[in-house]
Amino acid sequence: MTTLIAWTSHDQERFAALHVASDSRISWGSSIHRWDAGRKIFATRSTPDIWAYSGDVLFPALVLSQLMSASDAGLLFDEHSTAQDRHDITMDALRSSFQRRHNAPDRTFTIMHASRDGEKAGARPRLWQTSFDHRTSRWKDEETEIGDQPHLVAVHGSGSTSLKKEARRWEQSNIGGTSRSIYSAFCAAISSGADPLSGGAPQLASIYPQGSAVTAGAVYDDRLYLHGLPINAMADSGRIEWFDALFQRIDPQTLKVRAGAARHAKPKLS
Repeated sequence: MTTLIAWTSHDQERFAALHVASDSRISWGSSIHRWDAGRKIFATRSTPDIWAYSGDVLFPALVLSQLMSASDAGLLFDEHSTAQDRHDITMDALRSSFQRRHNAPDRTFTIMHASRDGEKAGARPRLWQTSFDHRTSRWKDEETEIGDQPHLVAVHGSGSTSLKKEARRWEQSNIGGTSRSIYSAFCAAISSGADPLSGGAPQLASIYPQGSAVTAGAVYDDRLYLHGLPINAMADSGRIEWFDALFQRIDPQTLKVRAGAARHAKPKLS
């Protein structure tokens, strides 16, 4: 299972980013049998699209990796495609691939698709949540309404209860109502161990008003992680952004707040 969330940030009442975050734990039956470095978020380098999953691992992890590769190779989407076009293509690909399974057990899963229409001042974030229920063998695909204030848009996985509890605590602090309070609550929920099926380092990807989706690294337990994988700081590690649990931009060489980046103190929590 997992803890999977999506949330928005705004700048002067204008859309600033749509973020998707997940933990990195994959478990088999119980928390005893687990892997804390499983990739759960896939962001394309060619379009403003992010996919992530919760629930069953095998089919979502493999098919989303294929979708991302096809997109980055320019083989999936037309350059003039809208977010709805790209989601329709995503759904067709998911269903087509799913039908190629033979004598495979059905397991429930949810796939989140974050995207964007327009750019700059005309940018509009979009989010779909697609699920397959093994009990009914039915698909459900719904678009989630996104408001014009920073808020938690979607929560999935076994860690939902602990995440919502932490989110309420951070919402009542002096940084409540901010995007970083949501990410900090997410990190706190993962680190607490309240959900034994969620764990490992955070994973993070974002869609901004312009450009393709952006993958970020996480600073967790004084180490760098990308998609749950421990990374040693290298000369090129500054090519992506790194965030700590307080949503501060971190220098990967020093593991301290980057020069010129905003510093965020941890608030007092009730």
